[in-house]
Amino acid sequence: MTMFTAEATAGCRILDLSAGNGAVWFGERPPGVVAVDRRHCTANVLADTRALPFRDDAFDLAVFDPPHTNVGPNSNMTASYGHSTMAEIRDLVSQTSREAARCCRVGGLLALKWSDRDILLIKVLGLMPEWRPLF
Repeated sequence: MTMFTAEATAGCRILDLSAGNGAVWFGERPPGVVAVDRRHCTANVLADTRALPFRDDAFDLAVFDPPHTNVGPNSNMTASYGHSTMAEIRDLVSQTSREAARCCRVGGLLALKWSDRDILLIKVLGLMPEWRPLF
């Protein structure tokens, strides 16, 4: 869990890279967050996160909650979140990571939500060479 005070996020340019239904946020998504998803949901920008329509250095913080597992094309989770193969998940993580690094300022942060169910975190971090783990 990452926690901020309201004062700390005031003026912080935040990019939500997997907006979905906004479930990553406690309560409502903070005002001013640019929420991106390729599906029509709660996003205010419809785009593929592997090719973001933003200028370089536009954000201070990127929030990324990618698909963590392949649950099968006919599952309840697929109905809510879509279906991705493991190869598609790896590609999404790798390419979105690259785009997030481009769109975040030097010294910017990426908050990654991940589950080790199918791909260990250490392997996911290997797909994201643009970022260094902080903690």
